[in-house]
Amino acid sequence: MMIVLNMQLLPACLLLFAVCLGVILYLFTFYEIYYALCNLTMNDMNKIDDVVMYVTELNTCEEVYAEAVRIRARLEAIACRTPTKLKELQPPVILHELDGETEKNYRYRVQKYYYKYRKQVAKMLTHDLKGLYDKG
Repeated sequence: MMIVLNMQLLPACLLLFAVCLGVILYLFTFYEIYYALCNLTMNDMNKIDDVVMYVTELNTCEEVYAEAVRIRARLEAIACRTPTKLKELQPPVILHELDGETEKNYRYRVQKYYYKYRKQVAKMLTHDLKGLYDKG
């Protein structure tokens, strides 16, 4: 009886060990795949943020508009999802000094407008550049 128990115990332990090792390897593989997918997504977002920062930090709003139009043309040619927001982008308005307005108020108004314009371009670029990485 002892011989039979010992002989069947060895294959049972080996089978249990193999199953446990297989489960651990599968869990590790799924963890690695999940990490790689998340990392790629973060990498893509970093690329998008770099492009948006480059465009919005150009010297003048006219340069920002020109570069955004160039990016829109490239996206129309290569993106999975055609750009929708950048089609609505208008060129920046040239603000003139109002009657009785001081130089300080004029500069503040222009600076505020340009800040809003750059922020709007950044939102549009971020939305449309995500079309490059559409996986669905």
